[in-house]
Amino acid sequence: MRNTTVSRQLLLLGLIVSSGCAIGPDYTEPELPIPSEFAGTATAPETFLAESAGLEWWKGFNDPLLDSLIVRAVERNKDIDVALSRVNEARAVRREAFTSLFPGGTAKSEYESSQVSTVRFPGGSREGFSYELYAAGVDVYWEIDLLGRLRRNLEAQDAAYGATVAGLQDAIRLVVAEVAQ
Repeated sequence: MRNTTVSRQLLLLGLIVSSGCAIGPDYTEPELPIPSEFAGTATAPETFLAESAGLEWWKGFNDPLLDSLIVRAVERNKDIDVALSRVNEARAVRREAFTSLFPGGTAKSEYESSQVSTVRFPGGSREGFSYELYAAGVDVYWEIDLLGRLRRNLEAQDAAYGATVAGLQDAIRLVVAEVAQ
């Protein structure tokens, strides 16, 4: 009796100590200070950054030929295609990291039907025998995120996804700038 009480207390103590490992700083997006010499800071910096994220700065030229050239260049550029593929890959990896927080499972079923001849056995009949085999299985699994590994992985995948989106925007900006130049 005393031995089980001690083992329960040790188990409880181990769970309490290991749950403390999950505590850590949460990911926060770093603040990017904009120097006062930066173009556009006379107006609100947030407005300038929001406009630059739109990637349509060349529309101010009101040139339909330039518009069509930029659209064709962006649609046919291989670097942008590669960057878009990386965004899709990062999105899939982030989705996988998110779903790992929840229980999962698999199910399978099998069916087999066979006809076996008994001619090869001495004294066997020519008719043989047949059989059917049915099998089914279900596996359920769930990794409890006791130490915070899965949550930290999700935060890392969120940051990686943001970085690939920024890479795509940079690729588009470079192509647009080259065409406009």
